[in-house]
Amino acid sequence: MSYSNIMLFNRVVDIDFKVTPTLSIPKSIEAPPHILIKNYKPSNSFAMINSDEDYRKIKYASKVASSALYESMIRIKKGVLTNGDEIDKFVHNYITDKNCYPSSLGYQKFPKSICISPNDSMRYIYNKTIVVCHGIPNTFQFKQGDFINLDLTVYYKGMHSDTSAMISIGEVHPKIKSLVTIYNNYAIDNGNTKRFI
Repeated sequence: MSYSNIMLFNRVVDIDFKVTPTLSIPKSIEAPPHILIKNYKPSNSFAMINSDEDYRKIKYASKVASSALYESMIRIKKGVLTNGDEIDKFVHNYITDKNCYPSSLGYQKFPKSICISPNDSMRYIYNKTIVVCHGIPNTFQFKQGDFINLDLTVYYKGMHSDTSAMISIGEVHPKIKSLVTIYNNYAIDNGNTKRFI
């Protein structure tokens, strides 16, 4: 799927990127209910942790999720991962190598293992921040001054762990730097991810 001349932040932007094919999951990895159950209807209820085994599973899922997020952020900062497609492949392999399922993959037909929203796709408005997240990773090349929201969820034996962070590349506008700081501090205060600003 390719895109060009799309509307971003109420203006037409001439960009050229494509969404690559979905990666496969090894058959040995347990899939979540939204993959296994036809016509799955999500509920507003949360899984209950009723035993030490449940606690161990959610702790493992959380460790894999936070580590996948952190490791991808390091690689973005170092310039090793330069677009959403590369991040998706890294995260996909990182999660499945740990015998977990990337929860976003296949959820309501979402085609990737992580959600990535760069720059204007987040509909950034200072003081009244409206963030449109859950962007589909693609071949859009990151550059100095970009800011990116990363959101991933890991499923492990009945438990999901969700985490998110925002990252900037190089020097960014002071308002964007403030947004990144506020977002990540909120995530940290809520136990969502490791500190990485």
